[in-house]
Amino acid sequence: MVESGKNEKKRKKERKLNPVSTRSPWPVPSLPSAMPSPSPAPVVPALPISEHEDDIVAAVEANPVLVVIAETGSGKSTQLSQILHRRGYTRRGAIAVTQPRRVAAVSVSRRVAQELDVQIGDEVGYAIRFEDRTSERTCIK
Repeated sequence: MVESGKNEKKRKKERKLNPVSTRSPWPVPSLPSAMPSPSPAPVVPALPISEHEDDIVAAVEANPVLVVIAETGSGKSTQLSQILHRRGYTRRGAIAVTQPRRVAAVSVSRRVAQELDVQIGDEVGYAIRFEDRTSERTCIK
């Protein structure tokens, strides 16, 4: 018993010094011979709200308060701020997008930053409890 324990310790030590390749019991998929080229910059999908850009801007200009009601996934949170940014509204001040949950706030700001090809905290940022990822340059928050 004592002898086998010493042998086991010796084998463990040898394995650490000279690792033995082990085969996985699971099949390993073959890799392509050449690495694929990096994917191009993300393409902004045409969301339903994009079709109404001119109407939205006209309504914003005509009214001091505007409530937009649309289906989930139509682009209210991600596209409205970008529409107003493209039309120059960020020259007069910041655009605020509110979200009821912190995960939603972070997700929306990441998506807008990705679509505008900027870093979080520069032109696009978010501020939630105990975390502020904005700067003086932030115009969509």
